Amino acid sequence: MLIARRRLLSLGLAALPLVAAPALAGEACQPVDPAKGIVFKRQDGTRGLVRREGDGTLVIDYVTNKGDWMDRRRSRMGIFELGRELNESEYPLVGSAPPEWVWKFPGKLPEPEAGKSWSGTVRETLIQISYGEEMKENRSETKSRWQATYRFLERKEVKISGCFYLILPVEAEFVSGAAKRSQRWIYFEREGFAIETRADGKDNGIVAMTPA
Repeated sequence: MLIARRRLLSLGLAALPLVAAPALAGEACQPVDPAKGIVFKRQDGTRGLVRREGDGTLVIDYVTNKGDWMDRRRSRMGIFELGRELNESEYPLVGSAPPEWVWKFPGKLPEPEAGKSWSGTVRETLIQISYGEEMKENRSETKSRWQATYRFLERKEVKISGCFYLILPVEAEFVSGAAKRSQRWIYFEREGFAIETRADGKDNGIVAMTPA
């Protein structure tokens, strides 16, 4: 359900987990387009790739420069994540496939708009696959539900890699029983995509962004 907030959340740029590197002298703006691919770098040195598929789904590879480390997510606008594959190691997994999460949202999802919020139940399926003797596949699925609340904060203007962008910070909280998790993204309004800049309280801002 899309509901108007009575009071816009005020958030200074110093509080945003967006850490754009100072522009180099003479650095020229290279406009980005997710349909053509976007390369980005975050605070921790990881590089990622954003691309939009034919059906409008965004695929974001959050780590592309650490061997077999993988954090690939499918989403709507980069905000409402529909799936994720994860391998938190620079080396290949042995005896199993990367765990995969699939999320389903109810109804029509909102367009980001400053000062609004969205709440609903998100259904999660965790798929885990291991291989036994003679490479026999063993598959398990774990299902759960999360109560999700997304908040679209105030619009800002920032400069990244020589370009000025209008951004909308987006925060989300998920609760399932005693379990809680949170995320924050920076949504680029004109370009129509978002990149995660905080997960469970740990900041990892964007320091560079250019065409692929």
